Amino acid sequence: PHRLLVYEFMPHGSLDKCLFIEDKDENKWKPALDWQTRYRIALGTARGLAYLHDDCREKIIHCDIKPENILLDECFTAKVSDFGLAKLLSHQKNRAAAAGGGGGGVTRIVRGTRGYLAPEWRSNLPITIKSDVFSFGMVVLETISGKKGFDPAATESFTTASSSGRRRASFSEWAYHHYFGSPGVRPPPNPMDGILDPRMATKGEAVDPEEFDRAMKVAYWCMQVQPSTRPSMSRVIQMFEGTLEPGVPPMPGLLGEPLPSELEAHELRVAFEQEIVVTNPDDVSTMTTTRSQSLFSSHGGGGAD
Repeated sequence: PHRLLVYEFMPHGSLDKCLFIEDKDENKWKPALDWQTRYRIALGTARGLAYLHDDCREKIIHCDIKPENILLDECFTAKVSDFGLAKLLSHQKNRAAAAGGGGGGVTRIVRGTRGYLAPEWRSNLPITIKSDVFSFGMVVLETISGKKGFDPAATESFTTASSSGRRRASFSEWAYHHYFGSPGVRPPPNPMDGILDPRMATKGEAVDPEEFDRAMKVAYWCMQVQPSTRPSMSRVIQMFEGTLEPGVPPMPGLLGEPLPSELEAHELRVAFEQEIVVTNPDDVSTMTTTRSQSLFSSHGGGGAD
């Protein structure tokens, strides 16, 4: 007898088909996603990953989070798909890996897609659920911008200041400096310009600046180089929903740079720690706003589960 694997029909295909559309693309007829739809897709993807990381009997590391693996149904509800590279990780092993234990990793073989790989894949460090969090951060940035966060073949050029003058930069690096500013450089009056997908501007759609700010902060907290400074997906959901207010994230180190030590990451958290802001009174019972127990602060406190 033959076995069949039946999937729910996804009429809108994968997310990349709705984001990266060129004039010659067969999907050019598709209308640009509006802001609320994009925000809902990002939140839905976060919920899917939180289920894999926290609610399964054994944690599941997807290992290949990218727009091509996020499917959209008739209501543009996001569904995480393609578990061909996924790995199971027991809660005990995940804790050991997060603590730097030698036996905590599930694999040493690099798996995933260039541009979405967390730095630890290339540093021979244990792989945990935080590797998915890094990939998700890149997906969030691409969802709100319609641009590839890392694309060496991109025709559009981005530059940023350096000690030796201006140099070419990836869109993800340029977008950080453009929106959050850099030492000695203030953000422009309307920092959303240049980052938002221009197809939304042509539709004349209003974008909620608070939601945009939230999405940008989530994206760059998730893309932190040190795994322990990335938030858990349950915290990401709270940030998207507005019950947890994230601070301004530090600029993630370049992917080619070595990972900072745990001591450096701890010093980073201590130096910039601030209180959590709870905007939903109903959540006060499950969250703390004390500095000593802060689970997500303005600079690196997001590593706690």
